[in-house]
Amino acid sequence: MFKNMKIGMRLGLGFGVIIVLLITMSITTITQMKTISGNLDQVVHDRFPKTISANNILDDINVAARGLRNMVLLTDSTKISEEQQRVLDVRKSVAEEFNLLKEKINTVEGKKILNDALDAREAYIPVQNQILKLLGEKKKDAAIALIFGDFRVHQNNYMGKITELINLVEELTNKEGETGLSAAKTAELTIYLLAGFILIFSIIAAIFITRSITSPISQCIDIADKVASGDTSIQIMSDSKDETGLLLSSLEKMVSSIKALVTDVNILSKAAVDGKLDTRADASKHQGDYRKIIVGVNDTLDAVITPVNEAASVLDKVANRDLTARMIGDYKGDLATIKKSLNLAVDNLDNALQQVSEAAEQVTSASNQISSGSQSLAQGANEQASSLEEVSSSLEEMASMTKQNADNATQAKSLSGESEQNTTTGTEAMERMSSAINKIKESSDQTAKIVKTIDEIAMQTNLLALNAAVEAARAGEAGRGFAVVAEEVRNLAQRSAQAAKNTADMISESVKNADDGVKIADEVSQSFESIATSTKKVNDLIAEIAAASQEQAQGIDQVNSAVAQMDKVTQQNAANSEESASAAEELSSQAEELKTMIDQFALSMASSQHKPASIRQDVKRETIAAATAHHLDIKGKKAAKKQTKTDTFLSLDDSALKDF
Repeated sequence: MFKNMKIGMRLGLGFGVIIVLLITMSITTITQMKTISGNLDQVVHDRFPKTISANNILDDINVAARGLRNMVLLTDSTKISEEQQRVLDVRKSVAEEFNLLKEKINTVEGKKILNDALDAREAYIPVQNQILKLLGEKKKDAAIALIFGDFRVHQNNYMGKITELINLVEELTNKEGETGLSAAKTAELTIYLLAGFILIFSIIAAIFITRSITSPISQCIDIADKVASGDTSIQIMSDSKDETGLLLSSLEKMVSSIKALVTDVNILSKAAVDGKLDTRADASKHQGDYRKIIVGVNDTLDAVITPVNEAASVLDKVANRDLTARMIGDYKGDLATIKKSLNLAVDNLDNALQQVSEAAEQVTSASNQISSGSQSLAQGANEQASSLEEVSSSLEEMASMTKQNADNATQAKSLSGESEQNTTTGTEAMERMSSAINKIKESSDQTAKIVKTIDEIAMQTNLLALNAAVEAARAGEAGRGFAVVAEEVRNLAQRSAQAAKNTADMISESVKNADDGVKIADEVSQSFESIATSTKKVNDLIAEIAAASQEQAQGIDQVNSAVAQMDKVTQQNAANSEESASAAEELSSQAEELKTMIDQFALSMASSQHKPASIRQDVKRETIAAATAHHLDIKGKKAAKKQTKTDTFLSLDDSALKDF
């Protein structure tokens, strides 16, 4: 049943079940979330405001108590009035908080505790009013006694009831939190279970539906791949009536048609290979475009037989050395192209043999000229060898001077390196001197601080001595001796202050000199660094000069080797020129034999009259041009080789020294 179900029905059934499960999970989740939301709303909008109000009442009680304490301690009537007003304001704030609690508290236990707190407040307020009255009458002792007496008892009772109310609200809040937490855990577990079930079901459904679709499609793909690669021997079996089953049935019909087409094409191909070009296939066995293919092949064979027979006849005549045969039938398309190409090929062969005959005569004449030119080339090669020996001698002297220049550059590089090392050592010494001066400056700064401290101590001592003298004067005769001592201490303090001031001036001068020393040391250090940088650049330049001299010496050695090779090649050229003269004579003999061979062919009259004078002139011109091109090619290769060796030398023009 499931095999015959359409693919759309399978997909709809699978996704429908998944959607139902997702809706179930969503409803369960929403229900649990509403429960959690209700618990949170109860905590946030009911329990928490009650806790805040109760804590605010406790804070206001403490503020009022501090206000009463401050009224007892203060003597300024304005500030006492401010504290009294604060106590009265707190009383109003407490009344508002109690009104809020009356509206929010709904439980029996909560209302009982709230009523007890209100009763305690009713007992607390009169005592507080009595204290305010006593303080207003300036009876602080009675107010203090009342504060530490009945007032403390009523206040503690009042605060205890408020604390009891806070504990009740916190207990209810904790219960709400536990209920919400339990609901959250239940919701989480439910979601996990439903999600796991949906996931497992989805995976199973996806695998089952995917396999029911992809398995026959994969079979179709394999069949199509085999057919595409030319394999029509496959067997197709299908027992389902869905879209994939219908596809397999269509593929089976397609393979059968292709098999019949391949069979007929093979028959025609074998007949063509066997030379039976009159064999034809039965087109009535095929349908549609397959029938058109068979009909087209039959028509193609019919159209090919006539030009093939004529072309075979022409080629047979050409094989018998008769170049006057041509195809004369009226053909179209590629057959016309074949006719034109075959006739053109015979024409070209006919013309080529005519030109070869003429060229053979020219080769004989040119070979004589080559023999004469080879003798002249041999003489020039000998003269060139003599000149190369003189060049080689001059290059050896240049190589000796270049090596000496390279040695001098190496010594200069060594001396420059020593100078750079000495400059670096001087820079390091200046840095150490600058560091020492900075330390002296820091020590001077610390000493200046100590002297300043001594100056302050002397000033305080002077003030103390002055106060002692005043007290001694008040003491009269009994303090006269003490006044003398105080006067001496004062004098010593003034002298110490003066000495500290002089010392501070000297230290300030020392600090200023140390600062100047630091600046001068920095300037000298910067000068050394500039010298070191310049020395390094000079050292690098000398290193480059030394390297360039070495490369130049190597380049001259290479030039010497090349000149020696040129001398060898020049001598070889002289020998080759003599061999070329001998080869030219042999070439003349071969040209005569070629002319005799071409005379055996029957050539057309039109081609034999094809501009013989022009051919002779063209052959001569081509011979001269070829010789000139060969000479220029050799000259260009020598110039390129010379340029390559020259480019290996290091350039030391003004652009290479611009940084120095």
